[in-house]
Amino acid sequence: MAPGTRPKSDTFCGNQPWRLPIGILVALVSGTFLAFGVYEEDLKNRLFFLGPRVNETEATHGRAQSETEALGTAVDLGDYAMHPIIGLLHDTVGPSYSSVIAAVLAGGGYVGVALCVGPGTSTSSLINPLGAALFAVGFGGGLGYMATLFHNSNHFPARYRSLVVGVLTSGFGISASVFSLSYRLGSKGRTPTPAFLEAFFLVWAAALGVVYLLSAFVLRRPRLERKLVKPKIDELEPLLINGDSVGEPRGIASQNGLCASYHRILTSTAFWLLAIPFWMAQGAALMVTNNLASIVNAVGTGSMAERKDTTLELAVLMSCSSVAGRLVAGVLGFLFHDRLPRGVLILVGCLVMAVSQFAFALVQTNTGVSAVYCLVVATGWSVGVLWTVGATITGEKFGLLNFGKNYGLIALGPGLTGLAFNTFASDVFDRHSRPVESADGESSRTCTGSVCFQEAFFVTGACCAVGTIICIWLIPLTRRVPPAD
Repeated sequence: MAPGTRPKSDTFCGNQPWRLPIGILVALVSGTFLAFGVYEEDLKNRLFFLGPRVNETEATHGRAQSETEALGTAVDLGDYAMHPIIGLLHDTVGPSYSSVIAAVLAGGGYVGVALCVGPGTSTSSLINPLGAALFAVGFGGGLGYMATLFHNSNHFPARYRSLVVGVLTSGFGISASVFSLSYRLGSKGRTPTPAFLEAFFLVWAAALGVVYLLSAFVLRRPRLERKLVKPKIDELEPLLINGDSVGEPRGIASQNGLCASYHRILTSTAFWLLAIPFWMAQGAALMVTNNLASIVNAVGTGSMAERKDTTLELAVLMSCSSVAGRLVAGVLGFLFHDRLPRGVLILVGCLVMAVSQFAFALVQTNTGVSAVYCLVVATGWSVGVLWTVGATITGEKFGLLNFGKNYGLIALGPGLTGLAFNTFASDVFDRHSRPVESADGESSRTCTGSVCFQEAFFVTGACCAVGTIICIWLIPLTRRVPPAD
């Protein structure tokens, strides 16, 4: 090789430059479930007016908020809580078949949502089928995103891995903004009709199906590459932490079966030092995301239309700040590849999240919406940093061969902590809500003021503070010590 030339395997895009653009496109449609908070109130209203008037009695007793929370939880569980299964499925069938399955699940899920909320629906028992459809959307989106994340992490050199992960997670983060803006523009700022809801979700079902099927075609491995894929994974750059090589070339316990692989990572101190802060902070962020419309209604002022505009702006702002966090983490990881312990970024992300949660708890009605804008930015930025750095540490610390299963375990926690935080927040909201009657005689319950979510945010803030303290022990374990020449 001529002096000054670099091997093809060490170039940024290699000989297949389309991998990353297709990966970004997949990421852009995979995070649509994160926009649940934008149409949460419209969904609640649509469910409330369906079927016999017995549903009104349930709403009078505060059931409407709890049932809507259950739908948001179903979305989160489909992605986060199912990540170990998503990772195992991906590692078993590969990225191409994973994309096909994602097309069926995510596209079919949105078709199910459209059928549940469309004009032809007359039943009041929609929570279970609608929850199942939203669960499928979350599961399919997580599987499609996992496929492109692993594929690109494997096919780019280690020195670019943090940057590539940052770019892909940025596409995932901005996906909610794209979904939210299309929803707002399509409904023209008014309360959407059942016909619009049906058409909107059908369009997104088609979009996800087409993109995932395109990805399945692009992610097919040529026959020669299938023979070389294991050596390529084995070329994982060794990483020395406290003198020990932990960038295991064949992935953790890859030759000892599934149970051995899970046992090894679950008994690793590094796993829990990474997982606990990650789970606490991401679960708290999910509580904010799923309750965004209710938070605005509680602390905001103005008409319902103005509050919907505020909710959309906050959702877009959170998505954009999440993208900024992902890009910042990716660029810092690339520029300071051997000098900045990745645990420092995890600590900063948890600290900012803890501060934002405590600040939410202190927001008062008369200053609510103004303060919430700043707090949403902090929450979104922290989410972006944590997702990028968490995925990068997982690949570097535990190897790439079992990346799907290992990353699945890390991503499992937010679904569980989010479920716990959302359940508690719903209980707090119901306890402080009061009955109201609209001009047309309809009864419901509502809650106004900081008291509606104050206790919940104090709890999540305390949990994130604990995670921040744990990060102090994570930093030495993620300090990169380049091997001697």
